This record gives sequence, C-alpha cells and structure tokens, in this order.
Amino acid sequence: MALRKLSLESWIQSALTDPDKGGQCTMISLQHHSSSMKELHSVRFGGSGPARSPQELAALFRGKAEAYAQDLSGVQTFEMLAFYDTTGHQTEPMAFFPFKVTGQLELGTGSSLETEAATEKGLAQQAMRHSEASFQIAMRAVGMSMDTLAGQVSGLLEQNRALMAENGDSFRIIRQMMMERMEEDKANRRAELEAIEGSNMKATALRLAPALINTITGKNVFPQATADTALIETIAAHVSPDQLAMLGEFLPPSVAAPLLTRFEQILQEKQDAEIGGNVEEELGSSELVKVGA
Repeated sequence: MALRKLSLESWIQSALTDPDKGGQCTMISLQHHSSSMKELHSVRFGGSGPARSPQELAALFRGKAEAYAQDLSGVQTFEMLAFYDTTGHQTEPMAFFPFKVTGQLELGTGSSLETEAATEKGLAQQAMRHSEASFQIAMRAVGMSMDTLAGQVSGLLEQNRALMAENGDSFRIIRQMMMERMEEDKANRRAELEAIEGSNMKATALRLAPALINTITGKNVFPQATADTALIETIAAHVSPDQLAMLGEFLPPSVAAPLLTRFEQILQEKQDAEIGGNVEEELGSSELVKVGA
C-alpha cells in the first residue's frame, strides 16, 4: 500500500507541535537548493505579532518558493527548516521538509526561449533542460493515455456488469416460463388421465348395467345371457391371463375349463379388434397420402 504524501501544511502543523524536540519551535525558514543553500524567507514565533495558522504559513512559504522559481529552468528543490529553543537560545535546525516547484519549462517561442553560453557548461545546461522538458512531455502523454485507458476499462466493467445483470434476469424469466410450462403439461396430463379413467369407468358401468339392474330388481329386465356376457367381458378386461390361470385352480375342472375358454375367446376378440383398428388406421393414412400425391 502506497504511503500518503505529506503536505506542506501538515508538516508545519507537526513541526509547531512536535513534543519530541525538547523545546518550543522558534523559527521556520525556507531555503533554496542550488550550488549553495540560499535562505529565502523565515518566520519567527513567540513575538508580539499575530499568530498565523499552519494553513496560512504553508500558503506563504509555497508562494515564496513559486515566486522565486518562476523564471528558473526545470524543477527547483526547496527545503523547510524548523528551529527549536532547547537550551535557552536558538540552536541548529532539527526538522526538515524538502519539496519541489516546477520552474520555467517552455521551449517554444518568444521571451520564454532560453539560451546558454556557447561553452561546455552551457551545452550541458541546455541538454539537461531539453531532456527534462522531453521527459515531462512524455510523462504527460503517458498520464493522458493511462487516464483514457482507465476510463475505457471502467466503462467496459460497467457494461459487463449491466450485461451480466440482464442475462441473469433473462435466465430467471426463462426458468420461470419453463417451470410454468412443465406445471401446465402435468395438469393437462392429469386431466387426460382423469378423462380416460372416467371414460373407462362409464364404459364398465354400462357393460355391467344389465347385471346390476337384474340384481337390484330381482327380475330379468335384461336377458340373463346379456347380463352374464357383460359381466364375463368386464372380468376378462380387468384380469390378466396369469390371474385367470390362478382362478382356474380354485374352481372345479368342469367349471374352470369352459370359463377359461370363454375368457380366452373374449381376450382374442379384443386383440383382433385392436389389430383391425390399427390396420384400418394405416390404410386410411395410406389413402390420404396417395390422394395428396
């Protein structure tokens, strides 16, 4: 994690209230770094003048530094010094804070064009100035490119989040529709089964009606042969061949043989009817195909 840059105002606030220096801060001085340290401005404390806040002092010293560097080439280095009274008199500086101010960097036209003497030193100064200006131009271009790239990446991330949210909503809608369709299909299937079961029950009731009516009334309202035939056909339709074979084990042979024979005839007639219906259906489909052709 990158350290937070300390501002000039924060350093002044810390210098004025630092309890580790063993005394009160008596003076803060601004100096310029060049071939030798040059004092530009100092502010003393403890006098009768009005007290200034760290914000006001920071603005004062930065203004002094910028005014001094405005006609100098390149980036200029300045340093803040804090003095403390530890032995009853002012001592050497005990707190330091360097900072930089950008001076003259224009190399274009007019009065901003700087020249150096045609000496080895002048050539070196000119080369350093040009290199510094080129480097700053390149860094500005890199900064602009990074800002543009960051904006594009931010836009793409936001678009991706929106698309993911939209896809999630679409998936939930499709899933809900599929579940509703499955429930609808189940309901339709249940209705079909109930209808088939009801139809089968009605058909069974109709077949058994003669026998039931004769039993209830105690008279032969319907011919007994008709009632017996319907009863036997109903039993044959609801009992498997294996169950019929088991039924024969509990009946006398004289009764079981004709009963099973009758059951087999009914089952065979039912299978023949089903086969005949399928054949007619296939023939009908073939005729429709020929007519269509």
